[in-house]
Amino acid sequence: MLGERIYGLVACRVLFSGWGDSEKSEVVALKDAKWEKSYLISFNVDGGATREELEEAAVTLSGTVIKQRTPQRVAHRRADKERPRLVKELILVDLSGGKATVEVRGESGIYVKELIHGDRGRTQPSMAEMLGRPCEVVELDVLQVHDDDRGE
Repeated sequence: MLGERIYGLVACRVLFSGWGDSEKSEVVALKDAKWEKSYLISFNVDGGATREELEEAAVTLSGTVIKQRTPQRVAHRRADKERPRLVKELILVDLSGGKATVEVRGESGIYVKELIHGDRGRTQPSMAEMLGRPCEVVELDVLQVHDDDRGE
């Protein structure tokens, strides 16, 4: 299987081999792993945002411990409690056509969609809070699971 993704003017091509369908238990184990993960998130900002505003928000959120209550989208199956999570790094990758794209590396268990839209104040701080405008996630990709035991 060949995967291709374009970031700005840089094209990345990755060849996957030996991959097959996953068992549900494998998916659960990966999601429950305590490793840091990196994500690529594209989102719209209500009313738009400048590159400077987005970069300032990214710098502010990088290295920050955020407080996240259980998101509304999963509240029916998880206890409502506050979880501190480290946003290790947040970088603005692209801003075009009114859509911003950021790369986020965060502690295991971080709710990354809520890091962007704020979940009506249940995640603080959030990108929406930093910008003072609603944000809507339009695309989310997991880029990497960082297995520090293997040096990755």
